Amino acid sequence: MKILRLISSMDPVSGGPCQGIRNAIPELDTLGTYNEVVCLDDPNAEYLGKDSFVIHAIGAAATPWGYQKN
Repeated sequence: MKILRLISSMDPVSGGPCQGIRNAIPELDTLGTYNEVVCLDDPNAEYLGKDSFVIHAIGAAATPWGYQKN
C-alpha cells in the first residue's frame, strides 16, 4: 500500500500533526506500506532530508487555501 500525506508544514518546531506523521510512518513501514509527504515548506529548509521517508517540499502557497500549482 502507498500512502501520500498532505500537510502545510513538516517543520518540527510546529509539532502536532507533523510529529504525528513522523511517529506513524515507522510503524506503518512495519506493515509494508510506502509513505511520502507533500508540504508547503521551503524546499531549502534545514530540517528537510533528516527523515527516513520522502518529503516533497513545494514551497509557499499562493492563496489562503494553501493552493500551489506545482
